[in-house]
Amino acid sequence: MTHSKGPAPGKGIAVTKKPATPPTATPSAVASGTVTPNTVAQEPETQKSPVQTIAPISRRSRKKERTRREIYQAAMTLFAERNYDRVTIEDICDHADVAKATFFLHFSNKAALLTVFNENLTQTIAEDLTRYNGSAADKLRLIIEALATAWQNNATVMRKMVREFVDDIPTLEEGAQANAHIIEILGDTIAEGQDSGEFQRLVPAHRMAAAMVASSSAVTLEWSQEPNIDTRQAHIDMLELTLGGLLK
Repeated sequence: MTHSKGPAPGKGIAVTKKPATPPTATPSAVASGTVTPNTVAQEPETQKSPVQTIAPISRRSRKKERTRREIYQAAMTLFAERNYDRVTIEDICDHADVAKATFFLHFSNKAALLTVFNENLTQTIAEDLTRYNGSAADKLRLIIEALATAWQNNATVMRKMVREFVDDIPTLEEGAQANAHIIEILGDTIAEGQDSGEFQRLVPAHRMAAAMVASSSAVTLEWSQEPNIDTRQAHIDMLELTLGGLLK
């Protein structure tokens, strides 16, 4: 969870309420509305559009993504072998066997590699959630603990990467991209809890997810400056405060 000027939350979508989600449902909750005959009584009948299928990913797109991940893997290998500060972008390019221009096509600097770190991590968490049948609150605990543990296990690199990311003053777009997958998985879980009646609907799921990432970013930034902080417990405490509220 990276600190930036604030991720730009996605737009909310108004939907009709659906029946409670069974306990074994996956985190991605889908709500659908129903149009009654009276709603369109005065409208002329129109021809339905044919069902559209999602086009397969092109070979060029696959190659671009593969190159992006090869650069990331090369960087993480070098970070593990040397001090983060001693690894240059030129070193990463040599190890990945790509031109420097190719690196900048995918990443603005070394710290921008955080985006792929978060992508890989949230993909693993999403797979774990499909096999987890706990409540939405317990799923949020699983997500936050997994994120905090992964960052703690990579503390030496992550602290320096976070500091560089913040010092370069990322734009809203860069901050949103770095946290997009985390916001999505949190938002899906919160929406699931709202659909089942476990959580209030006072705040839209996407906004609540963005707020949780913002609070976690504050903890992460503090941890990057004060290594002795128990970041795992700090993130869990922030989540429990979110779930229980500030008032006694």
